[in-house]
Amino acid sequence: MRTDATSSWIGSGTSASCPRAAGTGSSLLRSLRESWRTWSRVDGWRWPGRSWHGGVSRPTASRGLAKAVWKVMGVFCVECGTKLERPVEDHCAACGAATPAFPVPSSAAIVLDGTRLLMVRRAVAPWAGCWDIPGGFCEPGEHPRDTARREVLEEAGVEVEIVGLLGAWLGTYEESTNETHGKTSLSIYYIAKRGGEGSFEILGNEVSEVRWFPLSDLPENVSFPKHTTPVLETLKQKFDGRS
Repeated sequence: MRTDATSSWIGSGTSASCPRAAGTGSSLLRSLRESWRTWSRVDGWRWPGRSWHGGVSRPTASRGLAKAVWKVMGVFCVECGTKLERPVEDHCAACGAATPAFPVPSSAAIVLDGTRLLMVRRAVAPWAGCWDIPGGFCEPGEHPRDTARREVLEEAGVEVEIVGLLGAWLGTYEESTNETHGKTSLSIYYIAKRGGEGSFEILGNEVSEVRWFPLSDLPENVSFPKHTTPVLETLKQKFDGRS
């Protein structure tokens, strides 16, 4: 696992890339159209502007469609346009060109209360029993800011407000074998504050405990230490610089 302790500014816009090879676009569009037709027949989904019923909300349907498009598009060789099978190899089988790492976006929320940091204890592998910063992988089409807020709500049961950006870290997760997630992740860490009062509420089975830790006394048994430790060190350095 490799972690580059470098940070970069993340804007609010979106970007997209497409294969350079001629002919790839038409076949991709055909696949997307078929995916759209399939999704539009799902019970409870209706075209935008028409009625929505069957218990399917706009955000839920939007995420489902995004996942369908994500699955169809896949990853393509940047040289010849051949669709690469997942998990992506380090070279294209068709032309032999080296393939980029294709990092998967993820984000986390550094939730602060004065000089205290909110952390959660993982209840599932990997790193079960260790302390973690609330976060996770972005869903297709989801902005990293929304991912950070969603993950805190799912893991700690509290609403947070994003107030800043700590930085972005590139890490290789050798523990992950999921073909969607891959091995490399670009993790964006936002600074956040709690949106209200009240006790924590663990909503799922991924977390066993939620706790505030003083920045001067953070736990040593953290999950993904080669990735999490540089993040925590950067956070403490920023606070030391303020004092």
